[in-house]
Amino acid sequence: MKCSGKLGIILLAVLLLALPLLAACDDDETEEPTAPVTEPTAPMTEPTAPVTEPVVEELTLTIGSLTDKTGVAAQALVNVDAALKDNLKYFEEQGLFPEGLTIELIEYDTQYDPGKFITGYEWLREQGADIMVSSVPGTGEVLKSRVDEEEMLLFTLVSTPPLYDPPGYIFSVNINSEAIMYTMLDWIAENDPNFPQDRPAKIGGMGMQDPYVEGWIAGLTSYCDNNPNWELEDAYVVGWTTMTFAPEVDGLKDCDYIIPPTTGFALPNFMKEYREAGHTATFLGNDAHNAYLGLMVDAAGWDIMDGMYIILPYTWYTDDAEVIDILDYVFSNYHSESEVGGLMWSGGAYRGGFTQWHGMLTLLQGFLEEDGLAAYDANAFYEYLQSASIEIDGNAWDYSSTDRQSWNSMGMMQADGTAEALVRVDDGWFPVVVEP
Repeated sequence: MKCSGKLGIILLAVLLLALPLLAACDDDETEEPTAPVTEPTAPMTEPTAPVTEPVVEELTLTIGSLTDKTGVAAQALVNVDAALKDNLKYFEEQGLFPEGLTIELIEYDTQYDPGKFITGYEWLREQGADIMVSSVPGTGEVLKSRVDEEEMLLFTLVSTPPLYDPPGYIFSVNINSEAIMYTMLDWIAENDPNFPQDRPAKIGGMGMQDPYVEGWIAGLTSYCDNNPNWELEDAYVVGWTTMTFAPEVDGLKDCDYIIPPTTGFALPNFMKEYREAGHTATFLGNDAHNAYLGLMVDAAGWDIMDGMYIILPYTWYTDDAEVIDILDYVFSNYHSESEVGGLMWSGGAYRGGFTQWHGMLTLLQGFLEEDGLAAYDANAFYEYLQSASIEIDGNAWDYSSTDRQSWNSMGMMQADGTAEALVRVDDGWFPVVVEP
């Protein structure tokens, strides 16, 4: 019994010593707890709208042109057409129009035949013309009722009272021949050193039968009736086939000033006949005469033209002006040397046409920049035009709800036989005279 008690005591001691060892073994086999494993995430941000490219509006406008490619005015008007095409190219190349705009040009040859004015207009409409332009005298008078009724904008190179009385959808890129006459005669009386001081100046002229000629004759008659320092000798209207002018030359032999025909070969032919008959009157002209400058030089010569006054609403090649800089670029980049010579030979046909179409496209540019391509329609542009105002080479051009003529001022050039050039004889613009 004594042995058993001792053995129990020993076993109990051994067990007590073994317990810490067993606990240590359990600790070695147990893994330390770890945090749950998750995928890395981006920082929290506010949701954003998807990135998209800006929407570019698109608009295609078709300009329909009533012109003369093969008729009596073709020699001038094909150069007017070239001026329009060069302007369209320049505006597009220089990015002057809003992005997304495409302009197409279609033309109809009226052959200067009034019977084809309506036919040409309808054909251009069928081809999708959105805007019409015309360089042919008489088209506006024939088409006025149609364009007003159909709300078709028509820009004309010629201006006569029937086109804007009452005011409608025809806008002229010029001023009427009556106002040109008033302005020119005012300037001559005040500035020409040869103007008679002791009697009225005798004036006369002649032209071919069209609305433009009828307009300047009406203006000449009205001005002489209202200004005692002028006396109208006579004003003749002849048919388009007339190429010799003996009766008219004789009837105007005593004049101080003569207004020659404004179109084609009649212009230099009359001037030559008048000088060959020994008469010395000073010739007076405007942008219509200047459209045949090369023809006058070739067929009549600078000696016969010497001293001729030519009143213009646009700058000339010898002027320091913005449009002249543009023309330098156009000539250098769009045309060969021989083509440039031909365009300059055409005188005011290309030069005047360039400025006038430049003004029209500048107005279109302003409207589209202000209202956007999506806003375009004929009526919206029509409303814009009635308060539009721009300036070209210092000469203001504007329209209103009652005014459909463009320019506010004119300048005076003179043919110099010695220099064989047109020279400016007035340094600035002078206001258009609207009443006789």
